[in-house]
Amino acid sequence: MLLTVHECPGIDQSRLGEMTGIDLATLAPLVHRLELRGLLAREVDPANRRRKLLTLTGDGNATLDRIRPLSEAVDASVVGGLPDAHRAVLMESLRWISGAGQRSD
Repeated sequence: MLLTVHECPGIDQSRLGEMTGIDLATLAPLVHRLELRGLLAREVDPANRRRKLLTLTGDGNATLDRIRPLSEAVDASVVGGLPDAHRAVLMESLRWISGAGQRSD
């Protein structure tokens, strides 16, 4: 979640859920906890007061910098041997399995 918010500052919670494959019922408490820990800032979208826009705080960026090498090491050990095309297919399949993908049938 932190990486996605870092890559898409000002992302709304619904889009964050779509991009991460986390359903909104699970996402809302996670966002709340990250906000309480001072890692995320949540602001009301001035164009749509029902939407909450997310950005990383300074502590959120520092945490991301600290955990990014671990995340990259895990990715490399799990899928590092796959060619890029196969890795893309795997990731799309996992998104579909999680319910975040779109069914074409």
